Amino acid sequence: MNAYPNYHVPRLGNQNAAYIVAALTEYKQAKRSHKTMQAQAWSLTKQDMEDIAAWISSLKGEINKTERFPEETLAKGKKIVEAVCHGCHGLDGQGINETYPKLAGQFSDYMIKALQDYQSGERQNPIMASFAKPLSEEDIDSVAAYYASLKENALTDLHIK
Repeated sequence: MNAYPNYHVPRLGNQNAAYIVAALTEYKQAKRSHKTMQAQAWSLTKQDMEDIAAWISSLKGEINKTERFPEETLAKGKKIVEAVCHGCHGLDGQGINETYPKLAGQFSDYMIKALQDYQSGERQNPIMASFAKPLSEEDIDSVAAYYASLKENALTDLHIK
């Protein structure tokens, strides 16, 4: 994987701090395959990760670009979320607690890439792999569209001034 992916980097503003720490830990342990993020996380201490996560989670900005999806795609995505995803990520995309990522407002192409990585094993999480494995490409697109379309308490782009 190169430093310039062909999908959006994730929206992180307003993300759950505990989840950010978990993600940075996975990069540090090479459980996520993005080489640039692995290099960034390699030298971080647990305290560094907690400080970064606290700062990022406190950023409440705006979503600069909203994606639009066909109603039938959103309806299919909602049905799949109700059946498969809501137990951990919630129907509202907020996560059931701080250790689960917020998905509301996340870029759909980023979520598609993440689900594909769980399917292929590039991301190593046995729980997510078991849920992602049976999803078809259309299912993944629909779930990603559904969560990306949610606006309430959504993730935001990072803007540092």
